[in-house]
Amino acid sequence: MSNLIISELWIGERLRSKITGKVGHFEGIHESGKLRIRAKNKTYLIPIHHLEYYTEEDEIELHFIDHEPETIEFQWSIGQNELDLHIKVLKPSLQNALPERISDIQLKAFLDFLAFCKKNSIKDFLIIHGIGAGVLRHSIHQMLSSEDNIRQFTLENNGGATRILLY
Repeated sequence: MSNLIISELWIGERLRSKITGKVGHFEGIHESGKLRIRAKNKTYLIPIHHLEYYTEEDEIELHFIDHEPETIEFQWSIGQNELDLHIKVLKPSLQNALPERISDIQLKAFLDFLAFCKKNSIKDFLIIHGIGAGVLRHSIHQMLSSEDNIRQFTLENNGGATRILLY
């Protein structure tokens, strides 16, 4: 296998770790200078000198060995009727995480809070998702549309929050 040349790499190109022998797809260069490698629905940051081109015809999908992600538990209090999903409020230690990881945490927090509200008969609450590109808002609204006990949900705060009313 030959040495990698960053300027010649294509998004989606298959690369192999010299350390583990595992194979993944190149997604780009992280601000740290490490390469973003996608394998089995996870993205890894790997130094370029630990990677090589992978060109074998027999493409058996392998993945990088990884520890189980930390389990994040959220604590809500009775009477709490508002949830701010901005990652700097929700879990400040993950502000520099990959956007996909942040989105997963935000959606988990939303679903946990929704379950908490149902369990504790909180019928009116606010989810602050921010304005941004609307990806998080869209995901939340899509989930709410499939819920049976949602009486109504409406945008508030110039589209940066959603008020939810339960039956």
